[in-house]
Amino acid sequence: MLTAKAGQANKLAGLTQGADAYLTKPFDSDELLLRAENLIASRKKIWEHFKNFELMEVKDLKLSSVDDTFLQKVIQVIKDNIDNDLLSVEDIASKVGFSRAQLHRKLKALTNKSAGQLVSEIRMNKARSMLQSKAGSVSEVAYSVGYSNLSYFTKSFKENSEYFPARFKIKKPPCLAACLIWLPLLGSNQGPSD
Repeated sequence: MLTAKAGQANKLAGLTQGADAYLTKPFDSDELLLRAENLIASRKKIWEHFKNFELMEVKDLKLSSVDDTFLQKVIQVIKDNIDNDLLSVEDIASKVGFSRAQLHRKLKALTNKSAGQLVSEIRMNKARSMLQSKAGSVSEVAYSVGYSNLSYFTKSFKENSEYFPARFKIKKPPCLAACLIWLPLLGSNQGPSD
């Protein structure tokens, strides 16, 4: 944040609202450039670390306490409203005290995902978990993760998981499949043949 308001109360208010830095006028252009470069480098490291992850765990991120708190709030709002098919980006922004544009910029900078992408990802991860644990029928799972349209849920799930939800539900977890292959071999006291 670049401002003429130099008071400590103004600085704290700006940082509380999510500013990563607070510079007052007159400012040193070298300091401004260094801060900008550091912020960009920090965001790039975060993005590089998580670009291939399906869903980040906030506790695993090396973020400032402000960014950490922000992400925890956003994820908690989504989880608390996961069954709400009317949950909007505006609702999330309002609950974390940001405008829609601020929320989008901050999430994009920290995770390289939009709020909508983050909501979909959290919903799909919850759906996968529920289907694997056989926590209900496909339609029950769809409704419990905020999808009121079963065909849209099926399409989204297939795009996200490479399986249709019904197929995913009956699919054996990889470790179980491996155990079933090795079990007969272990019973005969023989190892795998090369």
